Amino acid sequence: MTKAITVLCIALTIALAVAGIWLWQAHERKEAHIEWLMKKYRVVSYNCLAYDECNDNERWYMANCGKPTGVYRGSNPSADATEDSVNKDIDTKELEDRKKQLIEDRLTGNGCISTEDIDGMIAGIDRELGRRKNELKIVP
Repeated sequence: MTKAITVLCIALTIALAVAGIWLWQAHERKEAHIEWLMKKYRVVSYNCLAYDECNDNERWYMANCGKPTGVYRGSNPSADATEDSVNKDIDTKELEDRKKQLIEDRLTGNGCISTEDIDGMIAGIDRELGRRKNELKIVP
């Protein structure tokens, strides 16, 4: 009888240990998945683990992630003017940092911005940085 109780206790201890390890691994997988979602989409909340847990805004963002807006396809004076007016009010260092981030996003695929849109935004930043560089040369 004592032997049976000992074997039962050992089996129960092993079962509890296995269950604990499984729960811990499930939690770690969930954390890693949330981290991946937040890195990829940058707009997803901590609760947006499964598609049905996401709000409508997050679902739209995930569905449209990486799709070009069409704004930067070819020449678009309206988009250029908007981009230039926004960039005009941003500090030079911040523009350079933003350009580096956009280039990194294009290389890594993170950030959800399409390559076409990234190229358009980089062109806008380059126009503004070029304008500032030319202003500095003109000043005596």
